[in-house]
Amino acid sequence: MIREHTFTELVTYECVMWRKSYASGTFKVLVDETEWDEDHLNGKGKIVQIIEAERPRLYDDYTDLHGGIDSLTKGTTLEEVKKLFEGKEGSFMHYEKSIPPTHRFTLKDQFPLEIKPVGLPF
Repeated sequence: MIREHTFTELVTYECVMWRKSYASGTFKVLVDETEWDEDHLNGKGKIVQIIEAERPRLYDDYTDLHGGIDSLTKGTTLEEVKKLFEGKEGSFMHYEKSIPPTHRFTLKDQFPLEIKPVGLPF
């Protein structure tokens, strides 16, 4: 079943406690749902179309050796976000109790974003 969702994060890569690559903003997305749990507001599916993107940015966050987070960021467009995510499968969740609320789609076949500026040492 195809249903419209609003996500605040579209995750391309996540290795807990080390690195996370994602698009952030507010994304209206059509998802072809293969699984849906109404009680927990999560499921699995495929992104059919990204309809709209407000304030889209790409992030590549690293945890350094001292536990701090280094965050690389880059402005992006709706077209670039579409190229990264449309037609891809993954899982999603809507969790209203966190501050701020979490509305995330995570890709099944993950890949890190490479948005490092030229000359960055790592």
